[in-house]
Amino acid sequence: MNFGVVATTHPDTVGCNGYQVVGTGTAGGAPVNGAAWAQDEVACTATVPGTYDIKGTATLTESDGDKLFISYELSAPLSSDTMVYPSGTFKILRGEGTFEDSTGGGQMSAKVNLLDHAHASATLTGYIRKYWQV
Repeated sequence: MNFGVVATTHPDTVGCNGYQVVGTGTAGGAPVNGAAWAQDEVACTATVPGTYDIKGTATLTESDGDKLFISYELSAPLSSDTMVYPSGTFKILRGEGTFEDSTGGGQMSAKVNLLDHAHASATLTGYIRKYWQV
């Protein structure tokens, strides 16, 4: 996935002390190729000391309207470096169209330049089981 993000200060400056991050872009590869990516996440710095604690959801929408909904939990060390490499897991929540009743999940890793929010990227590696494969 390649996407741009907009980060705003999270309103909970004590319990989260981080950011609300909304992103959009494109996704390629199997099983979605040329899909739109839309994400909504919270990146907190107060929940796990010294760490970006990231929890989010994303929707992948293919050109024919089929959708795949995922959740993810990532983490990355806090540092003075402008490059951040969050990693963790994702889970398929549900799907629509050809993805109806899909399940699955796996590993997710991202690459974010804190000075260039227009060019973030993420890779998801795992499995998807469609309803007809169960």
